[in-house]
This record gives sequence, structure tokens and C-alpha cells, in this order.
Amino acid sequence: MANVSFTQNIQRHVYCPPCTAKGRTVREVLDAVFRENEPARAYVLDEHGEVRRHMVVFIDGKPVKDRKALSDEVNESSSVCDAGTLGRLKRIATNTHQTFSKQCRGKRDERQTDRRNTEGAVSP
Repeated sequence: MANVSFTQNIQRHVYCPPCTAKGRTVREVLDAVFRENEPARAYVLDEHGEVRRHMVVFIDGKPVKDRKALSDEVNESSSVCDAGTLGRLKRIATNTHQTFSKQCRGKRDERQTDRRNTEGAVSP
């Protein structure tokens, strides 16, 4: 079963806990997730069942190629992550050394740590 997670950015709008789902394609996996969480479907997919323009879906850290039919293949060990906005994708793409876990989890923690470190810094 594929691991499915949603970023904190989406969580601000709709509750989407991490879960696992069966499926051979992104469509099958997301359909399984959205059967249990219909509000998340409306936020991620448009009325035609396509990924909304402001959303990005990753499989194992790489953006899906087929945003309309969601036919990209998923295996049982895949991680599927909805990363929120296209602006976020642009920031992710500029740093090719980031791992999937940093893309889909932990960015918020990193910003909080950086903020705490800079607040305590003394200017020369």
C-alpha cells in the first residue's frame, strides 16, 4: 500500500491525516483516500477530477507527469504527497538536493528552527 501525506499548507484548509491506500496509479490511490475524506477531494481535484492548478502531487519526490488522468504508476512502497501550491514547487525545484521527506514533511519545523536561531542572533 502506498503511503499518502499532505503538507501543512493543505492541512490549514482541510483535515488530511497521513494514511496508506491501495492502487496501481495515482488516480486509484487518491480515489481510495478521498472515499474516506471527501472535503480533501474537493480541495485537491477540480470538478473534472484533475489536479487543481495550484496543487502539486509527488510520487517518491517527483511531480506526477499526468495531472489530468493521474495515470502515473504507483507501487506498494511509493510515497504520494500533495505538496500544496505551485509556488511551493518552484521553491522545491530550486534546491535539487532536498529529499522527499523534506519536501513533504519537516519544512515547517525547519522554518521555526531558523526563526528561533535568527531571533537570538546579535548583530555586529
